[in-house]
Amino acid sequence: MPAATPLFSLNDATITRQERRVLHGLSLCVASGQILHLHGANGIGKTSLLRFIANTCLKLEIKKVFIPSNTSFLKNQETVIENMSFWATDQNRIKTALHRFGMDALAERPLRLLSAGQRQRVNLCRLLLSDAALWLIDEPLNSLDDDGCALFFKTLITHQSMGGAALIASHVAIPGAEVLNLTPFAVANKDAA
Repeated sequence: MPAATPLFSLNDATITRQERRVLHGLSLCVASGQILHLHGANGIGKTSLLRFIANTCLKLEIKKVFIPSNTSFLKNQETVIENMSFWATDQNRIKTALHRFGMDALAERPLRLLSAGQRQRVNLCRLLLSDAALWLIDEPLNSLDDDGCALFFKTLITHQSMGGAALIASHVAIPGAEVLNLTPFAVANKDAA
């Protein structure tokens, strides 16, 4: 197996949310083949950290894909396949992604008719429409049933085996992931000390 290649790193970073510091003194390095589970209480700064990393990657021209926790960016009046066509033009690739997440039978259905779990599966299909080695995923298991979770974990393992990496904010354990507990970096905890 080839040596891991660093994809992204932070050194003694301060993360803010609406101009308020939420995390401070955070250092991390994400390498190919690494799955990092960002863990911490609600409001600690997991999503803020993912957004910070996404914006930093953009500035540094590091190819990544960011999947937010909500599906509000999806267009309710459009079909599943029309929504996916915004992210990719290769129809075969879109159909493969939908199949991998068990959504191929619903490809022509308007999004407004899907359950929250089905909408989340559509959201996660975007991972397979990108060639990015670095995945930034916020609460990917929201609303998913057991089958949806299994499909996500299978997709994640495949990405990892191909040298990809992921940072995942979740309150649910991610099998095989290294856990980064954000509690020691929370500004509220440092202010109280």
